[in-house]
Amino acid sequence: MYATKNSFLSLTKELDLFINKHYKIAFIRGLLLSVVFFVGVLFGVLVLESFFRFSSVVRGFLFFGSGILATAFFIKNVIYPLLSLFGRGSRMSHEQAAKLLEKRIPKIGDQLLNVIGLKRQAEKNKTDLLVASIDKKSKLSLKYDFLATISIGEHKKFILLALLIFLTAICFSLLYPQKVLSPLKRVVLFNSKFENPNPFSFTINQGQDLIVLENDPLELKIKTNGSVDPEELYLHVGKQRFFPVKLKKNNFTHQFKSVNSSFIFSILDGNNDSVFYSVKVLPKARIISEKKIVKYPKYTKTKVDTFYDLNRV
Repeated sequence: MYATKNSFLSLTKELDLFINKHYKIAFIRGLLLSVVFFVGVLFGVLVLESFFRFSSVVRGFLFFGSGILATAFFIKNVIYPLLSLFGRGSRMSHEQAAKLLEKRIPKIGDQLLNVIGLKRQAEKNKTDLLVASIDKKSKLSLKYDFLATISIGEHKKFILLALLIFLTAICFSLLYPQKVLSPLKRVVLFNSKFENPNPFSFTINQGQDLIVLENDPLELKIKTNGSVDPEELYLHVGKQRFFPVKLKKNNFTHQFKSVNSSFIFSILDGNNDSVFYSVKVLPKARIISEKKIVKYPKYTKTKVDTFYDLNRV
């Protein structure tokens, strides 16, 4: 099948094809590894930032540290195999390929290493015996299919796992975008200042103005809005503290029994910050003074009287 003079050349070509396939598979595997590694690093960064809400210095460390790690991993597992495939980087030698094939094809033994060693000897001291031996061992080695010993199918389970991790990450991002985008934004914009999200805020009396008539009671209907349902609230008026009654989930009530003047009260929100509200008291209508003029019948010949004190009428 192979001419005698070309048997070793054919063997080296087969070895080169095996090396090329090795780097192609390494490239594909490196891409999948990089996806898994990137998702893992991103997941770790987002979880840490979500739980601890770091300072800008730590967020900067997370941003640059994770970026350097991901870049180094990508270069090692994707760029290097790609460069080696096209001969631009360090490439597997024939001896290394022979050792790898020896593990994958036990029947071939050290035959490949021997023929490569003999070829090197022949380059220094060529004899008919060496040439014949090289030719014989080359033909024996060419009986085996080198390319069939490696396949992307060997990494089938890993490929499925990588795709599953990638799809899970995509689905989670689509279902819970805020859980991903919020910490990611804080890490990327590490120099910016971000306020802590408020676990709950308030709506009092459906957002209407708090107005009450003088000496009338004022009922506060407090509704909490947010991810946290507080068990109790703290309401302060001056130095006094009150505890609104919880009616049901996210709903509280409190009554000021007799309000005689306008005042300001505050409630602690989810960040323990005081939220202030003002109550305006409107005076009730009352008679301050009254003037009454009494006209008598003409036959009485009595003059008109004017009264200011109603008790005398």
